Order: sequence, then structure tokens, then C-alpha cells
Amino acid sequence: MADDSVPEPGTKAWTEHWAKEIREAQEQTTYLISGKSVRRVPYGAEPGDWGADTQPCHDCAVVKGQYHVIGCDVETAVRSVSRDLGGRR
Repeated sequence: MADDSVPEPGTKAWTEHWAKEIREAQEQTTYLISGKSVRRVPYGAEPGDWGADTQPCHDCAVVKGQYHVIGCDVETAVRSVSRDLGGRR
């Protein structure tokens, strides 16, 4: 999830940036993809074991029960719909 506007990892600005991203992600419970409303899946509720019981998401740092930060590669809803529409994600 590289982004030129993301501060240097380990700094206070970095921590504040991700805290804000995580808070904002909790407010969006669905995506509108190709005209379909798709319910988001919280970390730890997706199929497969991503380690939610023991660690935060390796891509966006949310904890079990939180919605992934927008754009997270782990988020199930986006990967599933993208695959159904013929995309690669």
C-alpha cells in the first residue's frame, strides 16, 4: 500500500496517519462495485486464516473485527467481486 503521502514508518506522524485511515475505514460498511452493493467483511471473518486471533492485518494493521483500510490487499469483499467481474486482485 505504498503512497507518497504516507509518513516514514515508526514515526508519530506514521502512527497518526494509520489511526486516521483505520477510523475512516470503519465508517464504510459497503462498496458499490459495478452497480452492486457489496458488504465489507471485517478482518477475522473472511475465509481462511489470516492470523486475526494473534496479530493485526499484515497489510493495513487493523485488528480482528475491524474493517480493513480502503485498498487493503487482504480484504475479501473486494477480491471476490473483482474475481467475479473478471478482474485480477
